[in-house]
Amino acid sequence: GIFAVKSLAFSPDGAVLAVGVELPPADDKPHSPQSAQVWVCDITADAVTRRDAYPLDYFADAVAFSPDGTTLAVAGGADFAVRLIDVKAKKVTDTLRGAGLP
Repeated sequence: GIFAVKSLAFSPDGAVLAVGVELPPADDKPHSPQSAQVWVCDITADAVTRRDAYPLDYFADAVAFSPDGTTLAVAGGADFAVRLIDVKAKKVTDTLRGAGLP
């Protein structure tokens, strides 16, 4: 299918790619929650294979891996928060919020 890449980052070892994507909306709402995801992909010499997909309620304006490659930071949305995803456990482990934000 067709999708728009909003952000991307390689893991420090170059074996994993994180991609913030905007998918065509599942309904008539142009920015429905179903239209934003972060994909975590394995990279080999022959292919890029999507391993995991994390649905978001905002577009991933920026993604970045921690130096050890175990945590993925995802930023975006109206709340200006950064979500931290443990890529091995496949779950959000923390949300970082700026001063004065809810």
